[in-house]
Amino acid sequence: MKMIKLLIGTPEQFQKLQELMEQNKGLLPEIDDRYYIEDLWAKEDVKMRFECNDAEAEFVLYKTFESDAVNDVIQETIGIIAEVYGFKPLEDV
Repeated sequence: MKMIKLLIGTPEQFQKLQELMEQNKGLLPEIDDRYYIEDLWAKEDVKMRFECNDAEAEFVLYKTFESDAVNDVIQETIGIIAEVYGFKPLEDV
């Protein structure tokens, strides 16, 4: 798994970016819609809880998202939410 740094900016800069993207929808290249990410985690999420530098915080994030525990929780939650909303598992279709 390779971690790629996508964007760096303040909340205000991200708000402005979102506004520009919405204003220019037809002019921008399409983003691959196979992926869903609502929350982005930053080194600051680690650094506000632990004494560490940027590289160490990045390492903690990398190891967190690489962990089986995170994947297991996401997979389990997908199943629970889909069931709650009445989606049939593929093996039942």
